[in-house]
Amino acid sequence: MRTVFLTFLITISMLWVVSSCKKYADPPPYFEDDSTSAVVGQRKVLLIGIDGLPGKEFTALNPPTMMSMLQKGKYTLSNAVDDAVSTDAASWKTLLSGVSYAKHKVKDSTFESLNQPQEGQVGKSYPSLFYFIIRSARPDLKSRFISPWADMLNQLTPEVSVKVPVANDQAAKDATVNALKNNNDDLVIVHFNGAGIAGKANAFSAGNANYKAAVLKIDGYVNEIMTALKARPGYNKDENWLVIVTGTHGGIDNGYGGGSDAETLVPSIYYNEKFQKTEFVKADYSSAVISGRDAATVKASVDDDIGYYDIGTGNQTIQIKIKGGSAFSYPHFMGKTTAFTQTGWTMFTNSSGVWCFSYRSSTVGERRLQTSPNVFDNNWHTLTAVIYDSAGGRWVKRFTDGVRIADDNGTRNLGTNSGTITSPSPLYIGWGGDKNYGAMTFNVADFQIFNVGLTDAEVAGNLCLTDITKHPKYGNLIGYWPCNDGFGSMFKNLAPGKSGLPLRLSGPYSWNTDPLLPCNITKTQQGAGQKQLILSSSSIAGTMFYWLKVTVNSTWGIDPSNWLEVYENEFVPIQ
Repeated sequence: MRTVFLTFLITISMLWVVSSCKKYADPPPYFEDDSTSAVVGQRKVLLIGIDGLPGKEFTALNPPTMMSMLQKGKYTLSNAVDDAVSTDAASWKTLLSGVSYAKHKVKDSTFESLNQPQEGQVGKSYPSLFYFIIRSARPDLKSRFISPWADMLNQLTPEVSVKVPVANDQAAKDATVNALKNNNDDLVIVHFNGAGIAGKANAFSAGNANYKAAVLKIDGYVNEIMTALKARPGYNKDENWLVIVTGTHGGIDNGYGGGSDAETLVPSIYYNEKFQKTEFVKADYSSAVISGRDAATVKASVDDDIGYYDIGTGNQTIQIKIKGGSAFSYPHFMGKTTAFTQTGWTMFTNSSGVWCFSYRSSTVGERRLQTSPNVFDNNWHTLTAVIYDSAGGRWVKRFTDGVRIADDNGTRNLGTNSGTITSPSPLYIGWGGDKNYGAMTFNVADFQIFNVGLTDAEVAGNLCLTDITKHPKYGNLIGYWPCNDGFGSMFKNLAPGKSGLPLRLSGPYSWNTDPLLPCNITKTQQGAGQKQLILSSSSIAGTMFYWLKVTVNSTWGIDPSNWLEVYENEFVPIQ
């Protein structure tokens, strides 16, 4: 009897506690030790992806709905899809996985990565953002993906809550409007492909009537979707929506899939009722800082230069701008050799902290030129080495900021039987792999290689060209890496016909801006409401996670995205 009475009291107490708690809002869950913890809120995301929308054509197309969204938008006309591949599969994989093509290597509609692990090994798959949602502290988030591409729904995003395959863009619009009217999703993604189809059939140009009509039709669909969204009873009240409208890739002429600006730079609009208008433009200088050694090295190298950058038996000019601090002892910081004992050439520093040049040919032992002004003072300097024929011999001369350095009366003679200066090593910037010497940290810009020896006047007179095509020896340019790409996995090679020889980045690199500009870059005046920032498709997943308050676990490996935090004063209520 006593046991029954105690049970009765406990039951009554529990009912009283539960009924009492209903008078108050439940506090959000807090996971102190869980790196994927999140705070439950009413933030929601609508992502509209449009195939075939180049940023350079957007203003001329003048789509009225999307243009009106700029007034309450953080936006850019140069969102970086990728720096190499812009196929439909690659672009959507980047957007929904949060990593670039360089990592996921998905290129075609099979959605299979070209990075297949060797037998007995486990590869990195880089799944979609929906995979991470269900493994986060917010597995309750409801997601919906609407697309006319059924294979993508099934193969790329199997973890999405609701997959909606449709026949065409109009059906995609109808399904989205219906979902916004009748469902309570937290994340809605809709895919339009009509502009991509029209561009491929005609041209990705505002001057083409058929292509423009296709874009304007999609813009009308966006208008219907936004009307349905704003008609929701909770819109801008207890629902705080981030709307992202983005091109998935651009196009050039009637094609796409490559790495040109027209194919890889697209408009992206981040819209919220509380946002103040801000346009993001490319930073004047944004590059990867070269640093470290061994496994920690950040470097850039040409995978296979096909012998282009071996000096061989001919003439050559090598010129590069660097900005670094402190003095270093004998690290190679760029060249085409991995050690002083190997044939080839290299730039390095000595114990005095000046820049030096070393070369070794098939017949001549190593020669070093080791005097120069100190260039490691955290200012930009241009370093030039010229190998040239004169008076029956072969010579090397060097310049710092266009001023000739007095090595052996200004030159070093390789002799009449100088042999070939070749190396099996790739052309690189950064730590060369010589275990006997250290590494250095520096910014890099305006890297040029000519297959001719420049004269003193040509070196001094063209240090700060803003347009490399104006160089008097432009026709002899066999390598030109501005190193100011600002995104992607490489420094593109802009020398005529050498786009296939980029300097590919490796190691834990990131893109960084620098307010101190090399002399070949002119500072731009920012307009009202403009900020220098490069946005990318690979960062969209991280931005959506931020908005949905899903903390990104570092083990996920997706690209970080915290740029919206800077603007929280616009949309986060002051407590």
